[in-house]
Amino acid sequence: QSTWGALVCKMSAEIESQVLLAVENGVATVTLNRPERGNSLTATMIEQLDAAFASMEQQIEVQVVVLTGRGKFFCTGMDLGVANQSSMRSTLSSSSSAAASQPLVALFERIRSFPKPLIVALNGPALGGGIGLLFLGDMRLAHSEVFCAFSEVKRGLVPALISAFIVPQLGPFFSRELMLSGRRVSAQRLFEMGVLSAVLPEPAALAKAVAAAAAEFKSSAPHAMAATKALVGFD
Repeated sequence: QSTWGALVCKMSAEIESQVLLAVENGVATVTLNRPERGNSLTATMIEQLDAAFASMEQQIEVQVVVLTGRGKFFCTGMDLGVANQSSMRSTLSSSSSAAASQPLVALFERIRSFPKPLIVALNGPALGGGIGLLFLGDMRLAHSEVFCAFSEVKRGLVPALISAFIVPQLGPFFSRELMLSGRRVSAQRLFEMGVLSAVLPEPAALAKAVAAAAAEFKSSAPHAMAATKALVGFD
C-alpha cells in the first residue's frame, strides 16, 4: 500500500484522528474532528493537517479539496487547555528550524501556497485561528446561521499570527474594528464585506453548493489553476 493510501486509510478509519480525510471522484474532504472541543487546534491536529495537505499536493487523483468541520463548530481557534499548551511548548522546544518552531505558521503557509482549489465549507462558527483557515480558501461557503468572531481580545490575547493572512483581504479598517471589538459577525455581513463567496439558507443547501463548486473546479485544467493561484495571491 502506498504512503498516500495509508494516510487516507489512517485518517478515515481512526475515530481518534483529529483530522479525517476522504477522497471520492477527485474531491478530497478534510474534516476537523474534535467536535467535543469545538474543533480547536492542537499540536496533533496541526501536524495531521500539514501531513494531509503535503500528501494531497502530490496526488494527481486529488483535483479539489474541501475543508470543513465535524459537529457544531467549524473551528474555534487554538485550544488553550493546559494539555495542549504543554504539547505546543514541547513541540517548540524540540524544533530546530524557524518553520518548525512555528508549526501553525508553517501550516498556514503550506495551505496558502497549495496549488489546487480549496473550498472552505463553514458548517458552523469560526473563531480566532478558525477564521485564519477560512481566509485561506479559494471559495468560501457558509449557511446563514454561521458567524465569525476574533475572540482573542476577550481573553487578553492578540490575533498576531492570523492577522498576516486576514488584514490584506479584509483591510485595516474592518480588521481593526472586528479584532478590537471581538464581536460576532454574521455570514451575511461577511458576504457583504466580500470575504465569503455565498451564504446558503441551511446546511443541506450548503452541501449542494459545495458539490456544485467542486464540479466546477474539476472542469478546469489543473496546471492552469495552479498557475493562476501562483499569479493571484492574497498578499
